[in-house]
Amino acid sequence: VSRGGGGSDDDGACGIVRLRGAFETDAHLVLELELMSGGDLFDRLSGGGVLRDADAAALTAATLRAARFARRHGFCHRDIKLSNLIFPRRGAPPGSARLADFGMAGRVGAHGLLRGRCGTPGYVAPEILEAPPGAGYAARGVDAFSIGAVAYTALCGYEPFYGDDDARLTAANRACAYEFHAPEWDGVPRDARDLVAALLQRDPARRASLDAALAHPWLRRHS
Repeated sequence: VSRGGGGSDDDGACGIVRLRGAFETDAHLVLELELMSGGDLFDRLSGGGVLRDADAAALTAATLRAARFARRHGFCHRDIKLSNLIFPRRGAPPGSARLADFGMAGRVGAHGLLRGRCGTPGYVAPEILEAPPGAGYAARGVDAFSIGAVAYTALCGYEPFYGDDDARLTAANRACAYEFHAPEWDGVPRDARDLVAALLQRDPARRASLDAALAHPWLRRHS
């Protein structure tokens, strides 16, 4: 339960919502999670808001560390997005965001594979969308891609992929069709754009790993 539900008591330092305890009733298993009263990243960015460069870097680093922690424990989150990054209190710094909602998390199987199509259009890794029913796909870059989409949105105020409906949005996501539009991206530092591009690689073999992303110059510049 501590690994699959919401993290253990040690997980807060690693960017995951803490699990305080668990108990059973006749009908339910109840998980007691720490109180996170600061809203989510979607709330903060609603209406086209953006984060300052340093704040976006802190948020990205925190989310990468959370995903790496989960991966080292054998899981991929598979649904990292704005509404699953929540804050402990109103006004908390972006780097304090914690990863929540492991409802779509998958345990990484033999040979580093995951199975099952899941995730949110606009944030889901293309290899999940392309995998035939029942087939496995590499776990290595799944969460990294989603974090790239989060970082993109935090820096410019809109999501990287666009479609008039879910089908078109999913197609754009699958093709990894995005751009750094002017004027929103004109003031974004080159190293920030470089990491976003490295995370939003369509080919998972060319995509930056969680460890490589955490060592990127943009994040080191703000560490």
